[in-house]
Amino acid sequence: MTDSVKVNKSNGQFKKGQARPKNAGRKKGTPNKKTAELQEILGGFNPAEKLMELYNKSTTKDDLKVLICKELMKYIYPQRKAVDTNITGGGFIVEINNEAVEVEHD
Repeated sequence: MTDSVKVNKSNGQFKKGQARPKNAGRKKGTPNKKTAELQEILGGFNPAEKLMELYNKSTTKDDLKVLICKELMKYIYPQRKAVDTNITGGGFIVEINNEAVEVEHD
């Protein structure tokens, strides 16, 4: 009498309709390896905090304050994507999401 063993031949791939276990992957808020290493190297150093200290000094020149603002804006506001416009004849063509749209102009 021999015992038979079922072998799963899926090669580790999910089958259609099979959901991933809810406890799979990293826990929410856990930094990835590179982020954790960087935080360890930096210790308690906060670059944004240091930039604000420099900005608030009365001896800091206005052009440097503008550069600090520009640098910090990258982390607050999303960067806009450029939109190409081609003027032709009576109207113009605007490219939106890589698709050309003709707009009539009077």
